Amino acid sequence: MVLAAAIAIAAAGCGGGGGGGARLSKSEYEQKMSSIGSDLQAASSGIDLTNTKDLDKVADAVAAFRTRLEDAANKIDDLNPPADAEEETGKIADALHAFVGEFEKMEKAARNGNLDDLQKAQQAVLTEGAEAQKATQDLKDKGYDIGKLGSG
Repeated sequence: MVLAAAIAIAAAGCGGGGGGGARLSKSEYEQKMSSIGSDLQAASSGIDLTNTKDLDKVADAVAAFRTRLEDAANKIDDLNPPADAEEETGKIADALHAFVGEFEKMEKAARNGNLDDLQKAQQAVLTEGAEAQKATQDLKDKGYDIGKLGSG
């Protein structure tokens, strides 16, 4: 159950890091945020952590999601958000990069059959996700419609 919450937080924590080029308009930014969030939510639906009897399957699913997280983080790094969304998107991007590392730990723990380490990595995602969720809410409070992001 903890992993499901961790995945929801990771999927919710999408934003932008401020890449080069012209700043995105509000609508362009909202569209990109929504698209990335939808992709991550779809990717997270393939993870079933209730069946800890087959930890190889859990590890495979976590690895696939980690790859999608990494891809999303890289896309976000390339975004140049509107000025009033820059701080929040930077915080969210930082959280996504941290999530990648924690999901790597989850995969390794599952492959090694170490449920304690799997649980610790899941808890770390929950803890690190708090900042991302706050930043996502701050964007919504500023009037950004970012789709499924932050809806957990």
